[in-house]
Amino acid sequence: MGKQAKKESQWKLVDISDYPPGPGVAAAREAWQGKEVEVRMPSGNWRRGKVAYIAYDGWLTVVVYQRGTSGLGVGFPIERIPQVLRVVNG
Repeated sequence: MGKQAKKESQWKLVDISDYPPGPGVAAAREAWQGKEVEVRMPSGNWRRGKVAYIAYDGWLTVVVYQRGTSGLGVGFPIERIPQVLRVVNG
């Protein structure tokens, strides 16, 4: 086999914070980030938790409270907020 020539990569590493967040992310962050919520689990049950982070791409992470642990991370796209989140009152 012959020796292969090394090609210059066309990929470059960028900082995502240099770009605007996806559509609806800023509004979702303002409305939900840091809020105490109830989140609908795949089983259909509602569990208490807190919205931990909403990423640039619109992926929302909720930490669901679980006794004896630091919590269980659950994630979903912001488009599903109306179906899976509700604010805890009181």
